[in-house]
Amino acid sequence: MAKKGYRTIIIDGKGLIKKFWLFALGITIAALIAVFIKLSFSLPASAPVDEPTDGEGILASVKRISQKALNTFVTFDVRDLRTVFAEQMPVVAEVNGGGIAAMSGSSSVAAYSKKKESEAATLPTQPPEPLPENLRPISRLDLGQKTKLGGSTSKILLGNQTSFSVNIDEKLSAPRPVNLGSDGAQILIVHTHSTESYSPDGADSYDINIGDRNTDTSKNVVAVGDAVTEIFEKRGIKTIHDRTLHDYPSYNGSYASSLQSIESIISENPSIKVVLDIHRDAIVYSDETKAAAVTEINGERCAQLMFVVGTNEGGLYHPNWGDNLTFAIQLQNKISEKYPTLMRYVNLRKERFNQHMTSGSLIIEVGTSGNSLEEAIRGASLGADVIADYLLG
Repeated sequence: MAKKGYRTIIIDGKGLIKKFWLFALGITIAALIAVFIKLSFSLPASAPVDEPTDGEGILASVKRISQKALNTFVTFDVRDLRTVFAEQMPVVAEVNGGGIAAMSGSSSVAAYSKKKESEAATLPTQPPEPLPENLRPISRLDLGQKTKLGGSTSKILLGNQTSFSVNIDEKLSAPRPVNLGSDGAQILIVHTHSTESYSPDGADSYDINIGDRNTDTSKNVVAVGDAVTEIFEKRGIKTIHDRTLHDYPSYNGSYASSLQSIESIISENPSIKVVLDIHRDAIVYSDETKAAAVTEINGERCAQLMFVVGTNEGGLYHPNWGDNLTFAIQLQNKISEKYPTLMRYVNLRKERFNQHMTSGSLIIEVGTSGNSLEEAIRGASLGADVIADYLLG
């Protein structure tokens, strides 16, 4: 009969104690960091972390101690607005239905340290003066395709919000979907949201109590349409500009209203090949800061442009949406070759946007509510001139 075997177990008391303390230390550090991340950004960055405030409670005390411990560990205050860490906290949301996000950006040192104050002499030592309660800032951003592609000028950026797959190379090499005739009007310009307006030229803030719409056609997107019409006419392309305020007095039903105009004008002018619905986009931060989509071309600030293409995925009749997308992608490529920073991205959407009327129908978003009308006209005029080049091919 075989003897039953046993294992010898040796308990190392000192080793266990050492491992326990290392484990406890790790848990404590992780807890301090978690508490810091969760709580510290609710206090002003300028609040001292080494002195208790009047009536400090337990929660505030834990927060203060964790801040001081982490600052000591990394050798700088990570909440300081002059550090990369704090700079990357706010996030911008583009409110164009596209759902694209961009991090806020500005120049900063890699890791600001209070021990090296003299080395950061060019950085502001005081926060900007607070705006009056009714005002919010306007932030100028480069939202161009080139920037979003990391500086590349050889690609087309497509924001596809549909389930359709798109081969951009095939679209670029496809036959042109639009060929102008020799007689009659060729282009129709409309404004479904005609009262969309802009900020005053040079403004760095706006009043939250004042809306972004204006019925004065010299101050809204209709004025942009006037400038684009003038460009096309100078290039010898007969253009009709519908200056009707389709979103006034009622915003609801504006697309139905603009469709009536498009159908009526095309029935009287069947030679029309291109319908451009000119809009103005809107981009805001979570703190109500407006963003202006802007670039500098030939020494002047210009609003950036975006093509929006509709499809039949929403259920409405629209058999030629692929031609419209080809038109947009080929125009995007043409404009970007001449002005690499002017265009944003091509936005493909489920909605139809009245684009079933021709194979050359597009929405053009000209700037945002943070741009000025002057910037919008400059950007749209540059784009229109290249569109004319394409159409006259």
